[in-house]
Amino acid sequence: MKRKSLLFIGLFLCSLGFTNESEAAGIHNGYIQFPNDIIANEISYKLESFGLLNESYYDYGVIEESNFDLLPNGKFDSIGPFPFSYLSNSLENLQYVKAKTLNLQGTYPELNQIGANEAYEEMNVVISNTQYPGTQNTGVADLSFMNNLPNLKIFNFKTVAGYALTDISKLGDFPSITQATIETESKMPAITLKSGYRKYEVLDPIILSSQFSGAEINYSSNDSTFTNTDGLLKWNAIPFETEYLNLHWFVSKGNFSYTGDVQIPINWK
Repeated sequence: MKRKSLLFIGLFLCSLGFTNESEAAGIHNGYIQFPNDIIANEISYKLESFGLLNESYYDYGVIEESNFDLLPNGKFDSIGPFPFSYLSNSLENLQYVKAKTLNLQGTYPELNQIGANEAYEEMNVVISNTQYPGTQNTGVADLSFMNNLPNLKIFNFKTVAGYALTDISKLGDFPSITQATIETESKMPAITLKSGYRKYEVLDPIILSSQFSGAEINYSSNDSTFTNTDGLLKWNAIPFETEYLNLHWFVSKGNFSYTGDVQIPINWK
């Protein structure tokens, strides 16, 4: 591999429009640079296997966007899953990578970085350690990252060890999707109980998409105090200092299914 001085590389990147650190990952004058080194390595390796990796990658770490158009059928068959990177977990600039299938598995707090991509027809995503977003729109908690994926047909999505996905209504905006499996094994927002009032109830805590219209949601729990009356979920006489409540749900219709195994943490006063 050729080696250039850092000064020479910096001058070249500046000439392309990568003028500062915040712009170091982006597309300028037809060149792309990925902030996630693992993604950059896989994409470059795949391009190289087709003889489409330009010299500017070896010299400066940038890829010509036009090279993706030269792939057989104009796209990769599949990309990912990408191993963990200590340098960055960013998904920025995946919108410029044309692939039929996108596989993701890891901690990606900002799924909206996937961006707009008409090439993706299948997504297989496992997201871990997601945090409660509050008012922050990351795309994880409500599937809003799917906004600009118009040709998606198969969607498999799972969250583990983080914040539970309870709103999948966004799925209804995609009539192109013919098959979806959604799972969440995470935590819901914490509740506060007092020692003198050890009850909790919630009505239908999940929001379904139109693909599940008319389907019945099956709620259950291994907590002995749990009851379900037409979607009104109750826990009565909760033992003091219980750390969390358990809740399971399952709903399916045709080629669509949605499963939840979640915990509801309790803060005692």
